[in-house]
Amino acid sequence: MPIVGGNCDNGSKCGRYLNVNNVAGNARWNIGASLFLPLSLQRNIAAGDLKYSVNVNLFPQPMLKINLPRGAASKRTTAHRRGGDKKGKSLLKSYNGLFDAMLDREEAAASIVEAARYKTDRPSVRNILEHKEDVAERICQKIERGTWFPPHHEKHKLQEGSHKKEREIVKPRFDDEQIVHHMLVRQLRPILVPRLYRYAYGSLPGRGTHAAVQVMTRWRDGYGNKRFYVFEGDVKQFYDSIDTDRLKRKAERRIRDRRYKTVLYRVIDGAAPGLPKGFYPSPWLANLYMEEFDNFVVQVLKPDHYLRYMDNLFLFHGNKRELHRMVRQISAFLFERLHLRLKEDWQVYRFEKKKKPEGMTAEEERRWRRRAKGRAVNALGFVIHRDRVTVRKSILKRTRAKANHMHRKKRYTRHDAASMVSRVGAFRHADAYGYYLAYIKPKVSIRKCKRRIAAAEKKKQKGKSEHDRLENRT
Repeated sequence: MPIVGGNCDNGSKCGRYLNVNNVAGNARWNIGASLFLPLSLQRNIAAGDLKYSVNVNLFPQPMLKINLPRGAASKRTTAHRRGGDKKGKSLLKSYNGLFDAMLDREEAAASIVEAARYKTDRPSVRNILEHKEDVAERICQKIERGTWFPPHHEKHKLQEGSHKKEREIVKPRFDDEQIVHHMLVRQLRPILVPRLYRYAYGSLPGRGTHAAVQVMTRWRDGYGNKRFYVFEGDVKQFYDSIDTDRLKRKAERRIRDRRYKTVLYRVIDGAAPGLPKGFYPSPWLANLYMEEFDNFVVQVLKPDHYLRYMDNLFLFHGNKRELHRMVRQISAFLFERLHLRLKEDWQVYRFEKKKKPEGMTAEEERRWRRRAKGRAVNALGFVIHRDRVTVRKSILKRTRAKANHMHRKKRYTRHDAASMVSRVGAFRHADAYGYYLAYIKPKVSIRKCKRRIAAAEKKKQKGKSEHDRLENRT
């Protein structure tokens, strides 16, 4: 067995095939060797009170096996394998002082303003904004004394109009529950955002549907006319299935402030099991929970492209067999490490092929039609084709029905006008202008809809100013 190198504490180098640590003697050896003959070698190395058995086999294939007696592995080596340094400390940056920063009175007042966004038409919210310093003082004192607890909520069923799916959501009170949620997230946001996966979208500022579609469109263009395959799947009952104990352990690695974690855990446990849909911290905590999964897909599975829209998963890859293997590993990882399940209706399909070339003979066209054409990516309200992006057909039908309904009424209510402007706004992110000219514009004037919305908003602001004038007079 010719030795081709060595590496120990004296600085000499040998290779990287065998690593033996002896804590008692503080001797660390790396032994590398090249074996040229059929050989089965077993050797006992005595190092202090520890004995190591090394088996080297060349045939049928090279294999190296190290047998350590029980208790031989050092704590420092174990800690390093778990992601820590040689002293057992975590390599991840952890944060402290969040509780004091959260209870800063100016920070609490800023949380009230942030929580009141898009809710200023409610009289109760306007009243809190007028006395936000007093409200911030009251909430901070309750948290400091440890007497703040989230109230009990009954879940409400909500039916989504897009695909008639029922969801159970929780409606938190504005005073003081939603304010505390924003106080918590304002401290949690700078911790999570730097380590958030680049292509994790959904329920986060600047990471909405349109941004996700633009990214997938850019990936599609990168393939050109090459063949590639797409995996679509989502997690079954994602928010309700999140293991809160495991989530807390993940938070422990990032946050050291015990008082802050006490308030955060009260929110997490307030609607257990799982995370409640409707709470502002839920999507942030869900991304913290899925951080390990994102790293697994990117660093271990290594598909060509990977995007996650909360619980919806999209993988792009050039090899269909490899993609199926990735799906099996994804399902196993979700179940074993995160206690989640992949829905059974996941799909792996070939993306639609390029448009038919012009000038083909009859025989070439027959062969071209015999091949698998594939299909487009139908997700997030859009359909991504090879050469264009269109709006999902069900959305087009509902938008057309809404236009016909408004045309028959011959008058625009504020609700109908806002609904139509919102629906047509999605057309700007897709190649749907022809559909708009053919079916929407002859029935509804978008300019009139915007004027109706502006008039209603002006009337509402006038009512607010009149109310404020009467209040000041009294």
